[in-house]
Amino acid sequence: MASVLLRFLRPFGGAVAAICLFGCQADPPPLTGNFFDDVIVAHETRLLASMPQYAQREGTRLVIRLGADDAVAPFQDMTACNGQEDCLLYRLYDLDKDNQTATVFAQFYEGHGAVLIDLASGATIDLDDPPHVSPSGKYWAVADSDSGYGLGLVLVIARKAAGFAIVAEDFAHAYCEFDHWDGDDAFTLYCPLAHVDEYEEIVVQRSKISAWSEKATGKTITSDQFNARVWRE
Repeated sequence: MASVLLRFLRPFGGAVAAICLFGCQADPPPLTGNFFDDVIVAHETRLLASMPQYAQREGTRLVIRLGADDAVAPFQDMTACNGQEDCLLYRLYDLDKDNQTATVFAQFYEGHGAVLIDLASGATIDLDDPPHVSPSGKYWAVADSDSGYGLGLVLVIARKAAGFAIVAEDFAHAYCEFDHWDGDDAFTLYCPLAHVDEYEEIVVQRSKISAWSEKATGKTITSDQFNARVWRE
């Protein structure tokens, strides 16, 4: 079960690259250099084609079906748009049938956000970046690395009753990139070091009393090494 079907983060060599983690079934369309069109929109098109019973696009409106009869979660793009630079656009980012959740990517100006949806109840939580689900689907980690328009927050989300709750935040490190989960109780981040072209490895771990804490491993990588990790596979 994977909450993120693509790994895509930033322009590379002046163009946008998209990486298929689970294999590409056809040649990708030509890249335009526009991250939103090349990656986010193209990914939504594939998701909608593979799961029409769960979600569909009606022009500028994304409709996600919920568990109750005829219940939907609609996401309407701003109607007075001339492009992604000056409007709010919603695109389906992930749909996890096993965990009954969906993630919607929200693009605005040069920033972005995400909405995590419980497909059974319709409950939502607004986030600064798309979440990364733990192996069993118990937790979601959010790491906002956008230093231009984001807050740089690291959060841990859990399902509570019929919705979601933030169970850990206020970590010392900011503007980190999520790397991977290690089971359900720990995940690894790479966080930029101030005034140094390096990233340090940070592990966020849950204790036996359910408290989450962060710890530097002492390992650092250069920006080139970091980009190699980002674009691996």
